[in-house]
Amino acid sequence: MRVAAIETSSRRGSVALIHDGEVVGFACHQQATAHAERIAPLLEQLLAEAGWGLASLDRIAVGCGPGS
Repeated sequence: MRVAAIETSSRRGSVALIHDGEVVGFACHQQATAHAERIAPLLEQLLAEAGWGLASLDRIAVGCGPGS
């Protein structure tokens, strides 16, 4: 199963790609007010590096907080 995991509930925003329980790629940023601008490009970068397309994802997982 291919999963994109996204976390934005803290100062750090992060994205990971996971395939059958193994981390394939990980990227993060440290700009507290820039999640909206930074997460999509990080995801696109990881997908390109892994050779995956959005359609190849089986799930998208997100952190729910509590965050700020």
